[in-house]
Amino acid sequence: SIDTLGASAGAGVTVIEGVAVLAQLRGDLRFGSMAERAGLTAAAGIEASLPRSPFSAGVRFEQGLTTLIAGARDRAVLLELGVDWR
Repeated sequence: SIDTLGASAGAGVTVIEGVAVLAQLRGDLRFGSMAERAGLTAAAGIEASLPRSPFSAGVRFEQGLTTLIAGARDRAVLLELGVDWR
């Protein structure tokens, strides 16, 4: 079942050829049994495209700005692999 619906907005900038830094905000509307019904999360990351291939790799850190339940916020470190389908 679906317990959270969210939307994200962010921006990235290329710092050197093939490497970008990213910043993002995400808003959530929670339907489950969590105490807080709405949430806000900030994320920052770095992404690199692998030379002469359609693949990319990245690391992203996410930190909840609002609580899930009293005294608890979400936090995550994500490793990402991507494929460019152009």
